[in-house]
Amino acid sequence: MASTEAAQSLSPLKPEEVQLLAAIVAGMVPILGRLPSGDAAPSAPAFGPQVEQEAALALVQDITAAALRRLALYLDLHAETHPGLGMAIADATRAAQCFAAQDFAAAFAAVWRCYQLVAVARASDPGLPPLTESAVGAAAQPN
Repeated sequence: MASTEAAQSLSPLKPEEVQLLAAIVAGMVPILGRLPSGDAAPSAPAFGPQVEQEAALALVQDITAAALRRLALYLDLHAETHPGLGMAIADATRAAQCFAAQDFAAAFAAVWRCYQLVAVARASDPGLPPLTESAVGAAAQPN
């Protein structure tokens, strides 16, 4: 299906879903603002609520999709040899199902839970690599 057809087939989000996604993104901004940065970014111009909601939704969809791909590869690479990751598999599956059903708030929350579970597994298993794009990508490269 072409991306235009896929975009047209999406059902609109309920206002409360959009508000939840916007709140999630807004909650991330102060955290991101505390991270060290070489450049002080200029503040973004204020846009209307419709534009803000659309941008928040697109950002959360992109973040969630990328994290789901990374999680799937990570679990595929490491779950068999690191039993502590077993508890993350059900949440990753639920995240993928929620994403497919366009329940992006639930998908994002399930992805966040997976990242927490991976952190717990890594705390008790020092041989378990981090869940970062570089670590997952390097492990997936054929020798």
